[in-house]
Amino acid sequence: MPRVQQACFLSFRGLVRLCLGVSILLTALSLNTAEAREMIVSRDSFVVANPDLIASASEPDGGFRISQGVKVTTANEVKDPNAPNIVWTKIEDASGRTGWVTSSALAESSVASQEAISRSAVSDDAESSQAYLINNDGSAARLVSNPSFQNTGKDVALLAVGTAVTSQETKPDSALTFLEWHRVEVTNGPDKGKEGWVTVGVLESTQARPANATHIIDNDGGAARVVPEPSFQAASNFANDVATVARGTPVNVTETKADPALGFLKWSRVEILTGPHKGKSGWVSANVLRGAPKSARTVEVRFRSFIPSPMVGFGGESVFNPFLGNLVFGGDHRGFGYGKPGYRSHQNVFVKLDPAAETPEIDQSRDWGLTRVYYARQARHVQGRPIWWLGPDGEQHPVLVEKLAVTKSNNSIDTRRAAGNAVVVHMKLSGGNPGEPMTKFLGKIDADVKVFLRENNAGDLQYRFDVQHDGFPAYELYIDGEEAYTHDPVAEKQHPLSLVGTGAGEFSKSSDWKVLPE
Repeated sequence: MPRVQQACFLSFRGLVRLCLGVSILLTALSLNTAEAREMIVSRDSFVVANPDLIASASEPDGGFRISQGVKVTTANEVKDPNAPNIVWTKIEDASGRTGWVTSSALAESSVASQEAISRSAVSDDAESSQAYLINNDGSAARLVSNPSFQNTGKDVALLAVGTAVTSQETKPDSALTFLEWHRVEVTNGPDKGKEGWVTVGVLESTQARPANATHIIDNDGGAARVVPEPSFQAASNFANDVATVARGTPVNVTETKADPALGFLKWSRVEILTGPHKGKSGWVSANVLRGAPKSARTVEVRFRSFIPSPMVGFGGESVFNPFLGNLVFGGDHRGFGYGKPGYRSHQNVFVKLDPAAETPEIDQSRDWGLTRVYYARQARHVQGRPIWWLGPDGEQHPVLVEKLAVTKSNNSIDTRRAAGNAVVVHMKLSGGNPGEPMTKFLGKIDADVKVFLRENNAGDLQYRFDVQHDGFPAYELYIDGEEAYTHDPVAEKQHPLSLVGTGAGEFSKSSDWKVLPE
């Protein structure tokens, strides 16, 4: 057969490999030569032969695993030809093995860095709060002595639903790295003081929402003093006052107690919610407080997306994308739940309807979860689940761990006041990780959510919502901790292909006005 005809019979796969080879060659020519220095591996990682995420995935036996805390010598750095925001560093370990790891997996070799690495939690997208409640889908949960699915050791206790615990540390299971364990201390109940390990899925965050602003300052039509101690004697020293707050200022009341000398005098501990002294805490005489109108209540709106499976992808020869066929991605491995740890995107805002408030928004938080990339050979399809639902196959170490930085364009919350005491919360998402051009292969998570809050003529607080989003992954909306809307990609027969599009709008729903639970 003539050479030209032979060339025409090049497989698409061969063509892709040829292009990748040229890309790697061009990349190698642009290497930055850096002075060799000693560094530490900051997390368990996979060392690859080529500084190219996609090309290295096609090498079935290439690379080796390296553990957190290992000292290495670094040389060159180079940007990934397919994702320029990923930087690779060439390393050599003590045994002479060489290869490339992502630069984000390395830390300076110093005593301080080593101590920080040894204390670090593997799950960077865990809740910032360390306080949790046990909620194993309505059942009790085992507190075990060893964080391993294969060998949990002896049971320390069986914790009832609602048991309060404090998380001390988070780490992945030694074999099933998608499964994460929390080392916790029990803080109430019959097992108070006991320590052990629970799986992350049985925990529900207590960082729910602040207590409702049930009172406002009304000192016979005037201002009121906030003092540091619940004592008439201490209050006699005006120089120690925390603040003087105007009539009508909303406050959270967290505690009430009698004066130690004058038992008839009651003091209430308050947190100031608005005005120049916002955030300050102290004590006021209980008789300067009166019940607040419902519109003074603080309302929380939370919207999240998450991947319900442990891992996600099509694996092997992908019917979804030939370029990424040998790569799969870590999921969040959870179901719906207000306080469930793990997410792809997170948006949370506290608002107040009261027209007297300076602004309807009290506080907000926005975040993207970690993207973990694995080779397809580290995963397997879970029987009985959709084709994209993968589980681990042996021990896993991500070849890449990246986090998308939050910007106004990819993750935004806009809160504004409408007519009267109505408030509109507008949340938008349009983000993919680890970045272009890989994002155009993987798609972005797109969503557009509007939540409307108001006090009706009967004095009831109400909400309604308009939601638009992609078919994948799962989405959940909570108003004051109560489930308002959920989208299950399995029930809707959706898959990662649903992310590849021009924006939100594959699924949409609008609700009628509903009364907020007290």
